[in-house]
Amino acid sequence: EGGDPVEQDCETTSGTILKLPNGTWVKVGCPFDGYSTLKGVTEEQLPGNLGAGTNFVSGISVGLTDDEGNFVINSDGTVTISFKIPEDSRGRGYSILFWDPTLNDGEGGWVQLPLFEFGTSFPLNPDDPEDGRMIISGVREADGFVTVTVNFPGIFILVER
Repeated sequence: EGGDPVEQDCETTSGTILKLPNGTWVKVGCPFDGYSTLKGVTEEQLPGNLGAGTNFVSGISVGLTDDEGNFVINSDGTVTISFKIPEDSRGRGYSILFWDPTLNDGEGGWVQLPLFEFGTSFPLNPDDPEDGRMIISGVREADGFVTVTVNFPGIFILVER
């Protein structure tokens, strides 16, 4: 956490795994040519308020950049995000929210990522054919983790309901 961006090496590996001290991790899958970062985000650092009945559990910021430092998506690859469920969490159900800065005329807003459906991927913004951001594998809970696979960076949070 807080380290330098990690350069992806798809010639010798199938991806890069970044892991936080709390057990949450992200795998940037190949093909991807660029750099990745991961840092924890506290509730106080969130860019927008959560709705009533939504309790913050954990947050991360994933960065993907090209050689010039521009933010990019991993259009032909994957970004798998796995939130470790804290042992003291009492949530009955978990969701992963993504902060989409393009919503609300550029003001941004939270998007609840869809649940896992075998063999199904979803565009993040189905009304915008120019938006290449995809949810490749929806949210699912297994083995103490809540996981989603996408192709884009940004702020993701685990919430309990």
